[in-house]
Amino acid sequence: MFAIRCQGAVEVIVPNVPLTGEHADELRETIEHCSSNGLPMVVLNLHDVPLIDSDGLESLLDIRDTVRERGGSVKLASLTPLSQDILRITGVAEHFEVFPDDKAAVRSFVQ
Repeated sequence: MFAIRCQGAVEVIVPNVPLTGEHADELRETIEHCSSNGLPMVVLNLHDVPLIDSDGLESLLDIRDTVRERGGSVKLASLTPLSQDILRITGVAEHFEVFPDDKAAVRSFVQ
């Protein structure tokens, strides 16, 4: 459900399920595990996420807070048009840097 790959020191997480209450806790646990060592640098590639509900939005904000407390950052990449609209309308997009793809998001950590 959550593919994880490392690009240098950056963890790229690619969910392929809706970010809903059913999967929100699993996403939090995945991020928690990935960001447990060192300075967490996380990119969430949301290309294959068909829907984000209120639980998913809350988990994104919780993840951002957890990673920030450790001195790191979470960036979003490859949002679908629906995900873009959901994040924009709810105001959640204002809390993240959003990139057209994960390569650009990963590069942003070194700029």
